[in-house]
Amino acid sequence: MGRKLWKAYFFLALVLTVAALTLPFFIEGSPETAWWEWMYMPIYVVQIVGLFGFVFWRRLGIPPVWQAVFLVSVAYEAWSLFSMATDPELKGTDHAGFLVTNAAATLVLQLPMLIGLFLYGFRCKELWHGAT
Repeated sequence: MGRKLWKAYFFLALVLTVAALTLPFFIEGSPETAWWEWMYMPIYVVQIVGLFGFVFWRRLGIPPVWQAVFLVSVAYEAWSLFSMATDPELKGTDHAGFLVTNAAATLVLQLPMLIGLFLYGFRCKELWHGAT
């Protein structure tokens, strides 16, 4: 049962990542995406690759790579939540609900990714030491 939930989460994360990469090109009248927002796309793609390796039990790279990806992902999420909470444009009580909802949604969607990357990089000893 656990593997089925991980696979379902993987496909949800894959769809959301592909949508984040492609939708800005198809929405007419959407504001242009700033260049610094595209810098985060490689993080998302690498996270998906690591989650694929964990969910489908495949060795991709070496554990230190996935340990670094996990640490970078945690730092990115912490920075993202902190910068959102301290954004001067969102100060005030009228945006408190938006901030709480956005933070909760981010954690609900990203926490399984971080758990999967942690398990893949740090805890899957039998996968990394098994025969190919």
